[in-house]
Amino acid sequence: MDISHLPLFFGIAVFNFEGNGVVLNLHASMKDPSQFPKIMRNVLVTIITILIIFSISSYEAFGY
Repeated sequence: MDISHLPLFFGIAVFNFEGNGVVLNLHASMKDPSQFPKIMRNVLVTIITILIIFSISSYEAFGY
């Protein structure tokens, strides 16, 4: 692991989750806000899983 690539890692991580500012507006506009935690958990698990699969695939295809 090269420490010089650490800023790039944090930049990508922040970019992937920058939509969090929209969360309060989504919760406020929901028909049934009590379902929000379940939906949010499912969406985050799905997004993180997709990112992990894509990252592993890219690493395997191109290496470093």
